[in-house]
Amino acid sequence: MKIADRLDKDQKNKLNSIRDKPMIKKDWLELMGVHRDTYKRSKGGVFKNNRT
Repeated sequence: MKIADRLDKDQKNKLNSIRDKPMIKKDWLELMGVHRDTYKRSKGGVFKNNRT
């Protein structure tokens, strides 16, 4: 099974747009969703964690 088979349409479009140029580590991190917003439960609710 290839990686492209496991991706949704938006991720496939992003992958195809960056295929023409060589991929660097930053591109891979963005594609895999490493820098997404994270949330944490506290005080009976959910709050967004602040990462810098």
